[in-house]
Amino acid sequence: MQWVYGSGSPKRLLSKPIIRIAMVLCIGLLFPLVTLYLLGEMNKEDHLRKELDALSFRSITPYKETLEELFRNIDQNTLAFTNTKAVQRIAQDSGNLEVEQGIKEAHREMAELATANCCDSSIEIYYHQAGLSTSLHNGQQTAVRMEAAAWESYKSMMADKVHWFVDEAMTADAGYPVISFVRPIPSVGNQPQGLIKINFNPSLFQFGFRLPEGQSIWAVTPDGKRMFDLITGKAVTDTRIVDALKRQSPSSAIVKENGQLYGYRLFSSPATGWSFMLRLPPTAFTPANSGKWLVYAASLLLTLAASLYVLLNFSQIARRVDALIHKEVEYGSKMKELLPTVRQHGLQKLLFSGLLSEEDGRHTLRELDVPLAPHGYLVAIIRIEEYERFLQYSYRDQSLFRFFLTKASEEIAEREGQVLYVYDTGQRDVALLFIFEDRGTLPISEKARSLADHLDSTLRQYVPFRISAAIGSPCEAANRIHVSCQHALQTLDVQLFKGNTGVFAYEEQAEDPIYSSELYRLRKETEQHLGKAILSRNRELLGKALEQLQMGLEKLPWLSLPLVQHTFWELTMFIYLKVQEADHKPINPLLLPKLHAERERHKSLSTIVKWCHKLADSMLEELQAPSESGKVNVISKIIDYVHTNFDKEISLGGIAQQLGLDMAYVSRCFKQEVGMTFMDYLLMLRLKHAKYLLANPDLTVGEIGEAVGYVNVNSFIRIFKKHEGVTPGQYREQNFPRELDSNQIY
Repeated sequence: MQWVYGSGSPKRLLSKPIIRIAMVLCIGLLFPLVTLYLLGEMNKEDHLRKELDALSFRSITPYKETLEELFRNIDQNTLAFTNTKAVQRIAQDSGNLEVEQGIKEAHREMAELATANCCDSSIEIYYHQAGLSTSLHNGQQTAVRMEAAAWESYKSMMADKVHWFVDEAMTADAGYPVISFVRPIPSVGNQPQGLIKINFNPSLFQFGFRLPEGQSIWAVTPDGKRMFDLITGKAVTDTRIVDALKRQSPSSAIVKENGQLYGYRLFSSPATGWSFMLRLPPTAFTPANSGKWLVYAASLLLTLAASLYVLLNFSQIARRVDALIHKEVEYGSKMKELLPTVRQHGLQKLLFSGLLSEEDGRHTLRELDVPLAPHGYLVAIIRIEEYERFLQYSYRDQSLFRFFLTKASEEIAEREGQVLYVYDTGQRDVALLFIFEDRGTLPISEKARSLADHLDSTLRQYVPFRISAAIGSPCEAANRIHVSCQHALQTLDVQLFKGNTGVFAYEEQAEDPIYSSELYRLRKETEQHLGKAILSRNRELLGKALEQLQMGLEKLPWLSLPLVQHTFWELTMFIYLKVQEADHKPINPLLLPKLHAERERHKSLSTIVKWCHKLADSMLEELQAPSESGKVNVISKIIDYVHTNFDKEISLGGIAQQLGLDMAYVSRCFKQEVGMTFMDYLLMLRLKHAKYLLANPDLTVGEIGEAVGYVNVNSFIRIFKKHEGVTPGQYREQNFPRELDSNQIY
């Protein structure tokens, strides 16, 4: 090739400075682009895992809680059966003939147990070597003898606290999986004399839940050999994915199926032994944003400029990068300690779960760093009366009141030398767990009563709401804390129905025929059925639950209009809160006063039932359809934003307004997902970062305070000392003492 202009020859062009700079820029642009692409591919799966964790908790919680409640009811019904007089009388018989006759006489109680449960195909009761098998479908009674090997196998299973399993022999005969539940007789002690075995068919899991398209949930048996679809009840024996998830930490995985990525997450239920597996379809995740590569390309020139700056200031930047790496490691380890979802989640288990063993209760207390009580525990419940009026106040005023209630309780308990832990339900009740480390001269219940009276008088002076409190029964074991809580709740219901206000004690309350445990049981059973109906959007189940409640109330000889109105107002509050939970969005709080006025206009049981049915049905119609697949979890967005801007003046109100969401709803969701309030989480981040910066001797306390969001140094020092016990300067002296470097000249 012949060049027309000699000045344009390749050799001369390469010698020009501008061409050399252009070539360097091209090479510099290519290298960062390739690097960014590779890093993006490496972090893609990690991003999907984080999004899977954020989405799975919100998706699984309502269904997991419903199944756990079902298993808990089966266990409680079975436990009640083992304590009936007919079963207890068998224990006094000595010969096999007397035992066999006694078992046959217990058939009526067995039939009542079958009626209380659902989906059970048969109930078997064995005592030593005599037994009775009852088929609930054809009414046959068959006396059977259990072989010694089978009896020893059941004894070993119950000793290992394994209550649920799939009976392979019955499965082979029936042609479908038979799920069995066993409990020892008697229910206490280490040497069982007999057992009760309830056999269920797979319809136990046919809930008909409405799930987003492509999403599935399975209940996995305790031995992990079978799992059941919660929509169809169909059993699956291929559990390889479950085995793989159990080896993961956390128990989640991204699996490629038919060329698409699916998310799997396994949730354990220690109280029941079952596990629950969730599968999210590809549409549930945020689609890849191809436009980000254009942004990366546009930033490459800035990257080159930054590279030059790094070369000129390498030593200083390297030192800061090293400090940031250490900060990331420290922050990651601390977050792992905090996130095993904090004290509130553990307190919720202790207060409301009836399936914890004594060892489980002690283990939960140790996880929460709560001391074991040598002299017992006691629960008190504080309730905001006229809750519908309370909700009309601004969210800021509601939050200030809840904060004041919590801090006032803790400070009063501390002044009186008591150990107290507060659990805020986020609704109208606040639970106080008393832990008595010193017996003292006064009984436990009197100590709690004195503290509750003091708190009641304090709150009446400063808050514009009526507050009532009830003290449950004292208990010695951690797994009995829920009993004390239930006694306190029942006492509150009784006293508030009578129009009383103040502080009440369960032990001072005699059995009241006007508000008996039978009515309390009817209401709680109805709440369970209504919760299931709302989750599955099942109007037929909703109507059936209200119809059964009406029939149960009509059988009570002391039924009165005020009692009916009180009962259905409690159910109205339950429906109101459950709909918010199912819809993941708040309902206008101004609706409650209107509903209260409507209820007062109805003067008979039948009209009140119709009104409640119409209200619940209308709320079901307004329930928001399942969230669009791929929508990023709101709380995940907020956490990312807080991590980026915790050193600035940010507020939950501003964040909620920017997202177009109700502040009360966002606050409630944040606490449910993270285990602490937004302000506590922000404070935790700021203090952790401040403690890291205190390791740098070149920074003053004032500079560190500004770096974590406190313009006023005195405020920073006061807050730091309140939560860490020492000032920032004292913390630095204790943890980062100054040293002399022999290689430096001072």
